[in-house]
Amino acid sequence: MKKQQAIVAASGIIILVIFYFFGNTVPPLKKSAVPSQNEGQSLDIKTILNASKTKLSPENLAYVNRLENAVVRGDVKNQQIAVFHQLSNFWKDSVENGFLPSAYYTAEAAKLENSEKSLTFAAQLFLNNLRGQDNPELKNWMANESRDLFERAGKLNPDNDSTKIGLGATYIFGSTGERPADVMKGIQAILEVT
Repeated sequence: MKKQQAIVAASGIIILVIFYFFGNTVPPLKKSAVPSQNEGQSLDIKTILNASKTKLSPENLAYVNRLENAVVRGDVKNQQIAVFHQLSNFWKDSVENGFLPSAYYTAEAAKLENSEKSLTFAAQLFLNNLRGQDNPELKNWMANESRDLFERAGKLNPDNDSTKIGLGATYIFGSTGERPADVMKGIQAILEVT
């Protein structure tokens, strides 16, 4: 065997030993279809409401708690609608940065009323504030709320083009980039109108 062949063979064996003992021999983990603990969790509105309540004065906190516990018997649905409107107005008018609780209670009242006008109004509240939202979890929650409200309004009047455009816009502006198919779904909903 020639000297050059011996050097190449020895170099090959040394490289093989280095790769075997020091190289990465385990393939990288693939992202599983099962969501991890953090991926599957969504934003909990109760957490937001509780955090917002901590900023209230004792008098305002007592007022909010009294309203939340006001409905006990009788015409529960209509009483609950009235309470949700009162809570929404309180958070909108009396508290700085009270948009989320106000919009949440407006949406809850609209779901109970189940009228196209109130559902569309509540959905537009979320949609109008969706574009300026930087927090991905909050943006996802707002998009889901808006989407749900637009879909409910669409069931009441399937021929309303404004509802279809609003639903499409919710898919487009509510997309966090993790699901690019949502953007296409929104574009398709808007193109359906045109």
